[in-house]
Amino acid sequence: MKIIALLISLLAVAVSCGESESLTSPDTSNSAVLDSIETEVQGEILEKSLDYGQDWDRFKRAAKSKDRNELALLSTEQITDFEGLSFLLSELHVMRGLDETSFDDLELVEMDGKSYLQFSAEEIGMDEEGYEVGTSLTLLFLKTAEGLRLDQYLAAG
Repeated sequence: MKIIALLISLLAVAVSCGESESLTSPDTSNSAVLDSIETEVQGEILEKSLDYGQDWDRFKRAAKSKDRNELALLSTEQITDFEGLSFLLSELHVMRGLDETSFDDLELVEMDGKSYLQFSAEEIGMDEEGYEVGTSLTLLFLKTAEGLRLDQYLAAG
């Protein structure tokens, strides 16, 4: 509603300015101003219609249920091994981390010239000989026009 009210207010101002300007000069700038306002409002509406948090919740549900088709829908074309991804996501420490992580908890990182939202889960323990061992999984998500999409994952351990 705020966006529509803002658009109407700006339109009224632009029209009133246009009427006074038309007495002194030809109308050249009003349509450009209105186009710019309309483009900004449409962009803001598009941004608000994408619910990346909802996509994050969908991804977590797909990981828990091992739904490879849903994981594929929530990934870019870079991800091709959904069997391996599903196996990595089913690790107990990863599941626990997914449960405990909200969309707002994802960390913004820069890698290869792209901005990613990052999820990480790691587990460190001891082996039979008393050496420290660990395992980790990092998921890198892109904000796309289609929504939040897994673009890369890194596993160690």
